Amino acid sequence: MPEFKISDKFDSIIESLDNLHNNEFGFFSDHNGDIKIDKSELNPYTIKPMIGKSFTNPFGWNTKLGNNSYTPKSYKPNESTMGNFLDYMIQISNTNNNTNNDKNNLQSFKIFSQSSFFQYISVKRDSEFYIIYHNKRFIIMNAETRIGQNSLMSYTGIRFEDLLTHDINHKTVNNFSTFQSVLEIKINGIKCLYNAEIDSINSKSGKYTEIKMILCKSNIPHAKTKDKLHILSCIQNGNSYFDSFLFRLLIQCKFANISNVVIGIRDQSFTIRNITEFSVENDLLPFFLKKCDDYYCNSYLQSTSMIKRVLDVIKLNVNEKSPIYKLKIVPDYVLKSIDEPSERKRIMDTVFTPEFKTLLESFV
Repeated sequence: MPEFKISDKFDSIIESLDNLHNNEFGFFSDHNGDIKIDKSELNPYTIKPMIGKSFTNPFGWNTKLGNNSYTPKSYKPNESTMGNFLDYMIQISNTNNNTNNDKNNLQSFKIFSQSSFFQYISVKRDSEFYIIYHNKRFIIMNAETRIGQNSLMSYTGIRFEDLLTHDINHKTVNNFSTFQSVLEIKINGIKCLYNAEIDSINSKSGKYTEIKMILCKSNIPHAKTKDKLHILSCIQNGNSYFDSFLFRLLIQCKFANISNVVIGIRDQSFTIRNITEFSVENDLLPFFLKKCDDYYCNSYLQSTSMIKRVLDVIKLNVNEKSPIYKLKIVPDYVLKSIDEPSERKRIMDTVFTPEFKTLLESFV
C-alpha cells in the first residue's frame, strides 16, 4: 500500500497565486438535484435596510430566526459529492457531440474536480479526497459527506444570503439549490475542469459575488460607516480568527473567479449590524497583505506552488496499475493507495454515475 508524504515547506515564495488564471467554461443551476444549463438559481443582491432603524438592530435581521425548520444538505456515505457536476458534463456532451468547438470539448481536460480540492490544499483544511485514474484522466472528489455539520452556523449563513437575494418573507428551509460556475485552469501543463458555487451577482457590473457573514465581538462599526479600511480593522480587532477567515475567503474567490464580496457583520445574538461590499482586488487583498499575519500571507503567496507539488506526486503515482488513492490533507499532505478490491469498487461506484463512466470511456 504505497504512501507518499508531501512536504509543505518552501525556502521562499516560488510562485504567487496571482499568476494563476482561470476562465469560465460554462455554468449550471442545481435545483434540488435538477441540473439545468442556465442561471435560474443565480440571483442579484440588494443592500438596504428592510425593517427597523435603530443602531442595535439597523436591518431588523436576526439571522438565527427560523433555524428550527432548516435541513442542511448532507450526502449519504456512498453518494457522490460531485454528481451534479458529472450530470452537467453529460448534458454538455449530449448538446455538443456534433461540434468541433474546442471550448466545448471535454476530451481536452485531464483533471475533473471540485474547486474545494484546490482551495483545501491551499488553506490546509482538514479533509480527504478520492483520486481516481480512468482512461488517462484524473477524477478528484471530496470524500466528506457534511454529516455532523453545525446546523445553526449553516443556517445563519444561508439565511443571510437569502435576505440579500430574496424578499425578506422568503423562508430558508434548506441549501439544496445552488448556482455553479464551471471553470478551466492549466496547472503544470495539465488542463483542469472544475466547478465552484456562486452565491450571487452584481446586477450592475454582472460580476460574481460571494456573500459572507462574520462575528465581531467588540468595536462593531456603525451601520452607516462607509470607510472600508476602518470596517476591516474593526472586524480584525473584534474577531481573533479574522486573518484566517480572510485568507480562506481570498483563496475561495481566486478559484471561483469572484470579484466582489458582501460581508455582513453580526453580533453575538446573530443580528446583522453592518453590511458592506468589498472589491477583492482593491479592498480585501491589499488589507490582507499589509495587515494580516505573515503565516497566512506566505501561505497565500505559496499556494500555487503547493498545488503543483501535490499534482506532481499524483501524476507520478496514480496510474493504471494503481488507479485509486486517497489524499489526506491534515495534519500532513499524505497520498495513500487504496488496494483492497472491494474498497476500490465502492469508491468507483460512489464517485461515478454509470452515464459519466460511459462518457469518460468514450474519450480518445
